[in-house]
Amino acid sequence: MAIQQDVFAPLFPAGSELEIERSFTDFETNFVGRRCVVDVDGEQVIWAKTSGFEPADVIGAEGLPVSLDDATAVPGDYRAMVWPGVAIAQAPCEIPEITDSLTVALRVEYPRDDEESERVLAELIQPFMAGALAMVPCGE
Repeated sequence: MAIQQDVFAPLFPAGSELEIERSFTDFETNFVGRRCVVDVDGEQVIWAKTSGFEPADVIGAEGLPVSLDDATAVPGDYRAMVWPGVAIAQAPCEIPEITDSLTVALRVEYPRDDEESERVLAELIQPFMAGALAMVPCGE
């Protein structure tokens, strides 16, 4: 994903050991559902998932501690919303007999401050969605 590296910096605590348990690039090119997990010093600090499900369904299935009613909308090319520690975006993505949209969910542990977390995630979610869309064969 072509996202400015400085946007990611607040998501990482000080630490010495970075481990990418799973990356979006680990999946087959045509795979809609992808997952990414990043740990720092054994603590999971970033979790991300793509799917063809609606945001409400992703929230429920993944047990995300948020409600659509409490979301802060993020302007941009895609339907996107944030909460402290969580961001979700959705875009049209027609894959016959599979899905008509792509949803990306992102959960982070840092920054710990709620306002800072929402600010950072609001900067990140639109380009993150664009990067996820580039990995999925929409329209094919």
